[in-house]
Amino acid sequence: MRRFPPPLVVVALASLAACSNEYPNPFDDPSLISTVPPPDGTTIVFSTDGWSSVQGSGRELMAVATDGSLLTRLTFCHSDSRPCDIPEGALAADNERSVVRRVVADTNGDGRLDERDDASLVYVDLAARVEAELLPSTARVTGIDWVPSADVLVYSAQGAGGEDLFRTTPRRPTSDNAQETVDLSCPNFGGGTANCDTGISERRPRIDAAGSVAAYARIAAGGASEVWVFQTTVNQTRVTTAPAGGELLPGTPYRAGSDTDPSYSPDGRSLVFRHLVAVTSDGRGVWELRTVRPNGTELFTPVSRGSWLGAPDWGADGIAFPEADASGTRLMLIQPDGTGARPIVSFPAGTRLDNPRWLRR
Repeated sequence: MRRFPPPLVVVALASLAACSNEYPNPFDDPSLISTVPPPDGTTIVFSTDGWSSVQGSGRELMAVATDGSLLTRLTFCHSDSRPCDIPEGALAADNERSVVRRVVADTNGDGRLDERDDASLVYVDLAARVEAELLPSTARVTGIDWVPSADVLVYSAQGAGGEDLFRTTPRRPTSDNAQETVDLSCPNFGGGTANCDTGISERRPRIDAAGSVAAYARIAAGGASEVWVFQTTVNQTRVTTAPAGGELLPGTPYRAGSDTDPSYSPDGRSLVFRHLVAVTSDGRGVWELRTVRPNGTELFTPVSRGSWLGAPDWGADGIAFPEADASGTRLMLIQPDGTGARPIVSFPAGTRLDNPRWLRR
């Protein structure tokens, strides 16, 4: 049974709400689950281990205001008795419910918990302090998004020979809703893969504001990753064209020249993504941010600084993205034209900070 540390937040905890029957609580004592919804005034949620000064602590979800104030820890998964890492979270439109990728075991044997290990998909009600595992770690979930206009999740996980895109509802699977999970990349997966391309991996999906299309990273066997748009299983279009497979970034599926982690602009007319400029021995690489129209035109590079850049998110106030170098780790904000770059919040060098998401206010 997990025991959570006292909440280290700048706002008081809400009263413990009754557990929902729709989201059964997997723990005997619900008081052991400590979570906090993003406080009023915060604008961005992100994953980081910057909540602790102890090296090796897992990442948790945190929220912050655009001016860097109201820094608040939202989840309390990691403890001394049970290490836990949350590389990514996606929130519902109410900003009180979330799904997270959760890592609790070192499945690749490298001595640490991170996104290179197998991750489960977990529903977390931040306000009610209720959680339930939707998919076990054997599903190897690598990307998640919550459709802005509905209680529908789109995620990437192990599928027909590689990573596929899936759609489901944010409820624990039962006999009544089992059919609500659909392999979008290979609809007949489970009954055979004759009509599926098992040499393709599709990962890191993000939905547009209308909830109608998804951008994602597509990797053909031996090639570099490209940004594609998914409309239906039989209607997918290429946005960027990657060069022939270059050097592989250690511990990742990305080769030099890869494009990944797309995010739509608020009006849905453009995408921002990160591009792997160079491979480095530490497995992080040198990245830059690029924007493009979904039809592949108007390619532009607003950020290119010779550093590691994490997955970006495009909101009404600009593009938020993580950056790390020898001087520290920062959650950055920049305008789409490349102007106005500034740190929102900064942490010491070596801190992990990933996957910012603008709240839907």
